[in-house]
Amino acid sequence: MSLAAATGSYLPSVRVLDLGVDARTLRPAALLAQERADEPAQHAAFGRARRWLDEHEVDVAHAHAYDAPAFEALIGARCRVVHTLHLPPVDRGVVAAARRSTDARFTTVSRANAEAWQAAGVDVDVVIPNGIDVSAVPFGDGGRFVVAAGRVSPEKGTDLAIEAARAAGMPLLIVGGIYDREFYDRAVAPHVHEAPDWRLGDGVVGAMYVGPRPRSELHRIFGAARATCMPVRWEEPFGIVALESLAAGTPVVASARGGLRELVDDTVGVLVEEEAVLAFTLALHRTASVERAACRRRAEEFTLAAMLDGYEAVLAGEPRGV
Repeated sequence: MSLAAATGSYLPSVRVLDLGVDARTLRPAALLAQERADEPAQHAAFGRARRWLDEHEVDVAHAHAYDAPAFEALIGARCRVVHTLHLPPVDRGVVAAARRSTDARFTTVSRANAEAWQAAGVDVDVVIPNGIDVSAVPFGDGGRFVVAAGRVSPEKGTDLAIEAARAAGMPLLIVGGIYDREFYDRAVAPHVHEAPDWRLGDGVVGAMYVGPRPRSELHRIFGAARATCMPVRWEEPFGIVALESLAAGTPVVASARGGLRELVDDTVGVLVEEEAVLAFTLALHRTASVERAACRRRAEEFTLAAMLDGYEAVLAGEPRGV
């Protein structure tokens, strides 16, 4: 198995094939917007991927991109094509391109996301939940601060996490890259202090933004936290942050939206039905009664082995239903 990727890409123990794509020409998606300023660069990048496929003997191409040109470039390919839909159908151009990909097979990561794509007219016939190596996530003893992890963008509700933690009287640690600079400058930066040199163990005061962190460090942060807060404003397709938090033994307070309903219940956290500061504030306090061992047990239901078995079956062409 090989990974065809942009120049400079690296993945341990995987053969990476250089497509000659300069990733610096591409931009992070503003997922609640409907326009991409880098569309010509997208077409060029995915066109290179298609040309590479046409020049080599490939049995199956497994695509994970959420860009209209990624779907368009693989229509009519000589090999079998599988698209995994990691995001909800919120971009009209992407949805239209997926509908046109009638010769491909579609998988996704939660029942909720499958239903959303089916309602949008895309035939998703396989659900393969994300999985992690739970044994690689240290089990933590918890602490007094709250974590908000993941990309900093409107749909992730970083600003609401700040308000809820402040109202609850709990310090907040924000971890993740800035995907929407305007949102960060307007709704986040005025209410946090940036601490790029922060290290776990130095203490969390007020609302701190520490930027993106290596996965191993993020896992330690989860384990040292009282709760993870996910006040998302969209139908979360799965919620890998929630899964990793649970693996560390840390309960999750999350919006009752999308795939989060399949991960979180009152035995491992709190699902919040409304987008309101007070609701999330009360939910953060309720996590004091959650048993951390129960969180770990929930995470163990979503194994890396099960996910890999699911994808191997799909790539081999085996029929599997939603």
